[in-house]
Amino acid sequence: MGAGYIAAVLEREGYEVSCIDAIAEGGCRPCSDKLMEYGLSVESLMERVRQCTPDIIAISCQFSVQYQPTRVLIQAAKQWNPEIITILGGTHSSAQPEDVLDQTAVDYIVLSEGEETIVQLVDTLNKRKSLDEIDGLAWRNRGVKKINERKKFIRDLDALPFPARHLFNMEVYFSTARGWGETGSVRRLSMITSRGCPFGCSFCGIHLNTGKKFRMRSAENVLSEIDLLVNEYGIQEVMFEDDNISLNRGRFIQILQGIRDHFPGLRWSATSGMALWTLDDEVLKLMKESGCTKVYLGLESGSERVLRDIIGKHLTCKDKIRERVNRIKRVGLQTVGFWVLGNPGETRKEMWDTLDFARELQLDYNQVLIALPYRGTRLYEQCAARGYFARSPDLDPNEMLETVALIRTPEFTPEDVIAIQQAGRFLAIRARGTSLTRALAELLQRQRDLFWRILLEIFKKKIGYYRFCN
Repeated sequence: MGAGYIAAVLEREGYEVSCIDAIAEGGCRPCSDKLMEYGLSVESLMERVRQCTPDIIAISCQFSVQYQPTRVLIQAAKQWNPEIITILGGTHSSAQPEDVLDQTAVDYIVLSEGEETIVQLVDTLNKRKSLDEIDGLAWRNRGVKKINERKKFIRDLDALPFPARHLFNMEVYFSTARGWGETGSVRRLSMITSRGCPFGCSFCGIHLNTGKKFRMRSAENVLSEIDLLVNEYGIQEVMFEDDNISLNRGRFIQILQGIRDHFPGLRWSATSGMALWTLDDEVLKLMKESGCTKVYLGLESGSERVLRDIIGKHLTCKDKIRERVNRIKRVGLQTVGFWVLGNPGETRKEMWDTLDFARELQLDYNQVLIALPYRGTRLYEQCAARGYFARSPDLDPNEMLETVALIRTPEFTPEDVIAIQQAGRFLAIRARGTSLTRALAELLQRQRDLFWRILLEIFKKKIGYYRFCN
């Protein structure tokens, strides 16, 4: 969608644009002992680029783990045509533009929200004028790095065109079982109806992309895009990727009523999570009537202290969380909980409190993640200031994986966090009726190096060891 929005505003200004979704269009292959590379290879990408003969190549690097192949791609483009103009966007480069300028041959970095900046940049390059006044841009001027930090975000989101989906092979998205959504068998697409987050969870860096002020498209604009998706692409499900789709109650109700009245049979979910405190009985009833299937909830921790003092969540009272989760269940909606372990200041007992609370709530699905200190987050700043990075003073982007722990504190080691996470998973699998032999075999296959440490955590939990810990 990010590339689609960028392509749409450039097309509107009269520029010729081609789009390649490298991840969606290719296969997968191992690129190291621990990593698989999904999508088109750099060689295949460059073959497509040569066919297009572009003046500019713009690349999105959303996640740190994508940084290394992005560097290789920039190098390959420059080797093919040293005069080609390269532009980089995405969260990773927005968080550390100076490092990226030092480490790659990229010409320009668009910081955060890119639609207005990309048009200004291309227009300015065409006219050979100064770049100094362009908001949210990083580049080199005669070898000197120039960083224009983002000061302005787009106020009127309705003024943006819809993503240029016509430039992509959309059938690819309907044939894959990967990603969020209800099922891989239906035609589903993503949308974003709002931007910005006024909250400050310690591990979240969304403000780097969209700012801290909540901005939203009108209900009419949102419903117009849904109408296009239904009639142009025959979709059966919408995945709203907003961080705060329900924050403005009146607008959200208008969207729900519009979906219910005009798109019967359409299913939807908000896969990045919904603010639990915004979901009152009227809203939940409309969600059910309008085709909502699952409610994704960023609950994060089972410790009120961790929620309040460490993560900085808006809703921290466990009794209120219980009551509101029960409301969702009474309406008949499925529930998905997001949880995070291994925050600095958290104890091992509080990690188990999180797993216990997740089990108590009896959600339909749980995703238990490990805290990752992404650049630009409060979590990163805390770890950097206290020397909590477990592997190196400067994080290797290739280490930023959901399956690893990178934080070491006086309270826990990385191995402690993974052991507790995997012990909780083992107990959850056993609770669903999986045989002990099968569960042990699966654990050994997944976590051979930490197998005995995980078994020790399971034993300690079973004998009540953590009841006597702080």
